[in-house]
Amino acid sequence: MTPQQPPPVRVELRSDRKIPPLRQEDPKHAGVLIVRLPDSEQWRVGDQLVAWFSDPEARSWERCMVVATLRKVRVVRGATATR
Repeated sequence: MTPQQPPPVRVELRSDRKIPPLRQEDPKHAGVLIVRLPDSEQWRVGDQLVAWFSDPEARSWERCMVVATLRKVRVVRGATATR
């Protein structure tokens, strides 16, 4: 018996502030990660992503809206964005 592999993660990187509407019932919606870094730290975004996703708590972010800064990570569970 082989261990079950986690599903692949789709990541979309955007430099603008436009987030398309997301609906809770959308089965493809894995969640949203909003990264807020000061201009002087934006070159380290790759390092920060590795650090944030290395945290065991990151496994609970599925279908959540996550706002990550240098100092903390806020998780909004059951969030939907509609306009």
